[in-house]
Amino acid sequence: MSDSKPTTIKLSHTTQALIEALTTAPKPQTPPEGEAYEVSQTVTFLGVFYEKIRNSIEFNEEHLIRRMAISRILRRRLPLNLSGHSEAENLIRELMWGNYLRKRSIGKQQVAEIQKVIDDYVYLYERILKNACGF
Repeated sequence: MSDSKPTTIKLSHTTQALIEALTTAPKPQTPPEGEAYEVSQTVTFLGVFYEKIRNSIEFNEEHLIRRMAISRILRRRLPLNLSGHSEAENLIRELMWGNYLRKRSIGKQQVAEIQKVIDDYVYLYERILKNACGF
């Protein structure tokens, strides 16, 4: 037998910070009381049932299911509301009905950020239509 001591590896400060960041999971942010969105349990049950049937018929990869749901909701709603006004709240509500988002996981600040993205999309879409039609 040899008298070998276990070798220790000295990690750099950056590597130690990376390991620490990867091992400590961030806590999910919960919106302040009264600012979170909730939906009816009955509607949620029906929404989950509908989405399960729809997803079994329209098969997609697991990571695309929520993305396809968002796309489907916006394709259905935006032609009815061409300005896109208040569509973020409706989008979040429908995603909660379908159980794509947990209840009380989205606050008013996040809905405002989502509405900004929808507004930007509507603005760009209108600009593209104007340029395509020559107006």
